[in-house]
Amino acid sequence: MNRFIMILFLFLSLSACTHYLNSGHQKSDDRHYLVVDVSISDAEKYDRFLALEQPILKKFGAHLEMEIRSEDEKKRHLIIIFPDAETVKHFVASSEFQKILPLAKTSSKSKVFHGKLIQ
Repeated sequence: MNRFIMILFLFLSLSACTHYLNSGHQKSDDRHYLVVDVSISDAEKYDRFLALEQPILKKFGAHLEMEIRSEDEKKRHLIIIFPDAETVKHFVASSEFQKILPLAKTSSKSKVFHGKLIQ
């Protein structure tokens, strides 16, 4: 089941990215993608983190493109799109993000993968 979810996640991710590019948005060379694999120990606290993170992402021109949850909601996969790699660094270093980061760290464990689309 877990393998099926990951394959579905990757398929949907690629489909969403392709649709986004074909709809006339910014070129893929500039955009930077974060794929976050999250194991959640406290869903309420983690959801609070996500809610607080949204306006900060928006401030940096980024957005949560996709969130896939396991049936028991203890695993999630997120795709976040940033304008470019440099913006990711500024976002992570920002005082706003650093202020809410303890909520994520005390409610989950995550692995973050990043990169850009290859055409």
